[in-house]
Amino acid sequence: MKRKPLKPSRRPGRSRVPERPVPVVEERGTPVQAVVAVGPVIGRDGKGNHCLYLTMGEGVGPLFILQVDPRTGRCRQFSAAKGISGGRPVCWSERWNRLFVAASGPGTGAEYEGYLLEFDPKKARLTNRGRIGPSPSGFPCSIAEAADGSIYVGTYPRCILVRYRPDRRRFESLGRMDEADQYLYVQCGEDGTVATLVKMAHPHVVVFDPKSGTHTPFGPEADTDRQVGRVALLKRADGRLYIDSHEGCFRVHPAGVTAVDALPPPMPPQTLPDGSRFQLCNEGSKRYTARELERIHPDGKRTRVPLTWTYEGTEIYLVRTGPDRKLYGSSVLPLHFFEHNPVSGKTVDRGACSTASGEIYSMDSMDGKLYFCAYTHAILGMYDPTRPWQFGSEGAREDANLRFGKPDDNPRQLGRIDSIAYRPRDMCAGPGGKVWVASVPDYGMWAGTLSWYDPKRDTFGGAHRNIYPDCSAYTMTYLPELDRLAVGFSIYGGSGTSPRAERTGFVLWDPVQDRETWRGDCGLEIVGVMDMEYAGDGLVYAIVHTRPAHVLIAHLLLLDLPRNRVVKHVRLDTAAGWPLEVSFQRDDRFLYGATRESIYRVPLGTVDLDVVWRNRKDGPSCGGALLGKHYYFGSLHRLRRARVR
Repeated sequence: MKRKPLKPSRRPGRSRVPERPVPVVEERGTPVQAVVAVGPVIGRDGKGNHCLYLTMGEGVGPLFILQVDPRTGRCRQFSAAKGISGGRPVCWSERWNRLFVAASGPGTGAEYEGYLLEFDPKKARLTNRGRIGPSPSGFPCSIAEAADGSIYVGTYPRCILVRYRPDRRRFESLGRMDEADQYLYVQCGEDGTVATLVKMAHPHVVVFDPKSGTHTPFGPEADTDRQVGRVALLKRADGRLYIDSHEGCFRVHPAGVTAVDALPPPMPPQTLPDGSRFQLCNEGSKRYTARELERIHPDGKRTRVPLTWTYEGTEIYLVRTGPDRKLYGSSVLPLHFFEHNPVSGKTVDRGACSTASGEIYSMDSMDGKLYFCAYTHAILGMYDPTRPWQFGSEGAREDANLRFGKPDDNPRQLGRIDSIAYRPRDMCAGPGGKVWVASVPDYGMWAGTLSWYDPKRDTFGGAHRNIYPDCSAYTMTYLPELDRLAVGFSIYGGSGTSPRAERTGFVLWDPVQDRETWRGDCGLEIVGVMDMEYAGDGLVYAIVHTRPAHVLIAHLLLLDLPRNRVVKHVRLDTAAGWPLEVSFQRDDRFLYGATRESIYRVPLGTVDLDVVWRNRKDGPSCGGALLGKHYYFGSLHRLRRARVR
């Protein structure tokens, strides 16, 4: 049966901007001021002395370079231009006496723009040499210096290789190294070889010939989705490039690859002339704080070097209400766990709560405990607010399932929810006595999972994949009248993939028997279900993005899933803005949600949108905590609340 797009009826619902005065949105502070730090890289200062460089950023402020004197610990901070916030690929060139950073900033829509930054120690200036390719140039994910001094950059999402010649200050786009995959990681050998590792769906090596400008795939290929094979591109101690794979080891050269019996030793770590090496301190809750370096002396002695820097703040990814009526949340890259007391206004940045480095995607409470699941690897943790904080006991190690720490740690890292999940989009704690997690899969994979954790038995289960073929479990809510989980799906897979499915839908799931009991799409052509919330009387609210995928249409729906029908609907994007995912909250009277420009509420049982607060230039960037009369949300690095009752 051919499905028709959802069209508004004469009166499917109503949306209105309230006539009452716009309520004041209260600022509640900046919970986290942290950075993603890359390095330290050993280079030279303006006088030619050895120094350390760290690249820091990824948050609200511009990227910056931190220059550290290893003798005195003195730090100097050099910032990029406003709008250039990310820059992980970095290399020091002795030939050019420069630090090169492949940086990024927001482009049009969801696209990134890539830039090449150059730091000249003598001029003490961080200079933007320009966009690395035609707009949108993409996100730079790798950088390397070739034997002739050329700087190569690999990009996402079009797998384009770019060459920059510092002496001419000229960029050359060398084209796509693969027509299907999206991530490109470049390496350069000291013999003049330039090769790239193409990822994520089918990892394989493509060799680029600098003389002819041609590129050719060589060697084995892996299949990430089927979990068959492995391919790694490595630079070893002899300065040459090698492939380490499921089919054996190969040396890479401009004309192809040659099988070898074994790999040479790894590249030695960077050291100062006296043999000292440096690393960021990364232990316990200090993980990802980037406030100290550890110096490892040649005799094994270890000393600390404090790092001093300033930054505007780190974007908030998630805010939720805990079992103790406090607010808890997570920052984005790096993951810092914070708590906020709404009565006193005090906010505490707890630092790391997981060995996952990204952010907490989902959070819910059960039996007085707060459960959270984090990117990367969908690692589940549990925090008891009644006990003192202690994460990452000394000497703690991760096991094969990423369980970490000791039984009396608080929070406890319980382990990976399953072996496929990577971005744990939503959580529902309680049904069947379990903590349920809906996830997008790992990079290069399709079909995310519906999984659970049983606290009483301390066991994981589920890992249900391909419930809808090639689709990911994305969001869910619990229907007490039916004792069922309502689960919504998305056609999207892990990063680095393009959708295989054209449409998806919903299922009802028995949390005790752990099985599907119903499925349907309510007659809609669904690209993705962005959020779901119980509406009472066996009904559910859902935000649905309908086909075609490139057209940004989002409907707020009131659904009767067992009867596979839409009860009421309204266009959400035109009435309130583009929705923020998993932002739904509810009380006994209203459903609440957030878009990129507003906070709204809906009387239960209706789709009568009431826009409570709106700011198109400084709106929400994340939402999802209802406490008392207020809805709490993040606007980039700031925690805010709007009075909604």
